[in-house]
Amino acid sequence: MRIHRLELLAWGPFPGEVVVDIAYGAVNFPDVLLIANRYQVSAPLPFIPGSEFAGSVSAVGPKVDHLAVGDRVFGAVMVGAFAERMSDWLDQNPAATDAEKLAFAKHLGDSIDNRFGELVQDNLFWRKEGKQLAQIAMVSPTWNIGTLREIGGGLADIVPTAKNLLAGKGLNVSERTAYVAGLAATVALTSSVYQYLKTGQAPQDMRDLVAPRTGGTQRVGGKYGADVPERAAIPGYQKDVYGFLYDFPNHVLQEGINKLNPGPKAIVDLATNTDYQDRPIYPGKIGTAGQNAAAVGSYLADQALPISAGAFQRKKGSKISAAERILGLRESPGYVAAPQITTAQARKREQKAWDWKTSSDKAAARRMESSY
Repeated sequence: MRIHRLELLAWGPFPGEVVVDIAYGAVNFPDVLLIANRYQVSAPLPFIPGSEFAGSVSAVGPKVDHLAVGDRVFGAVMVGAFAERMSDWLDQNPAATDAEKLAFAKHLGDSIDNRFGELVQDNLFWRKEGKQLAQIAMVSPTWNIGTLREIGGGLADIVPTAKNLLAGKGLNVSERTAYVAGLAATVALTSSVYQYLKTGQAPQDMRDLVAPRTGGTQRVGGKYGADVPERAAIPGYQKDVYGFLYDFPNHVLQEGINKLNPGPKAIVDLATNTDYQDRPIYPGKIGTAGQNAAAVGSYLADQALPISAGAFQRKKGSKISAAERILGLRESPGYVAAPQITTAQARKREQKAWDWKTSSDKAAARRMESSY
């Protein structure tokens, strides 16, 4: 297979048609099969891959009264959705080899897939057993892989970009790095506007740029914690980054556990007596058997609720409205709202576990001595 530059004649739009400037093109397994000429129908050569697109209307033909220039639209076609993104790269790399063109075409497809959050497993040529095991073990495994490939890859691309710049080859930022920068800027701007609308205050520190204050309060640390200013978690891939970076590397395992399927995760949570916000689930030794049973039952009932139902569970002191919850806003985890409390409690649990171990070791040594 070879990639060639095609010069298309400007035409249309004809009656009933519009011209769309494509911003994004989805990647599906049929696209892969079409390129390999293994699909149930064939596209006449030469053709531009891409069967689904999203963009904005740039021109409107006669007899079109439901769309106007500037309208944002999406749709499905047989082929052609990758045209503009691939064309931009070819303009910047006119001397690219066939191998380089193919490599970028694959990168382009992967990058689009990563951002949609549901990376197409078939494009990775996974065996069905692997896909099924991943789906059983983890919530949205392809979402997490896409986040790792796009954000992790974008950060990794900074190094070769800097090397090329220092070598005098110019600034050529990768799609992934541009996405990471755009994501950070979008989250910061959204958080700033949201906090100002909710509290009348501009951002005061870095946390306000990633977890804006709502004017309400939230409980962090359970019974032995404290009420702190509520912070909202803005929907987006950046939340995964916060989880892995908090108290690094101590919290990495917990963040991985948080991504488990609800069934296995509930077992781990109950065994460690810690929910996803680093709060105790049940009182343990300081509570009665009835209190522990009631707390465990309440936790399991919450796990059985659909995410959409949980969105309407407004906690005491919260200023996040029902409409905002429908849009995906939630209270920030304790390690974002009050990291000093969650870190102190984590260290206390670690110390308690270590004290128990050393006490058990000493008791075992005394029993050993008394047996002689």
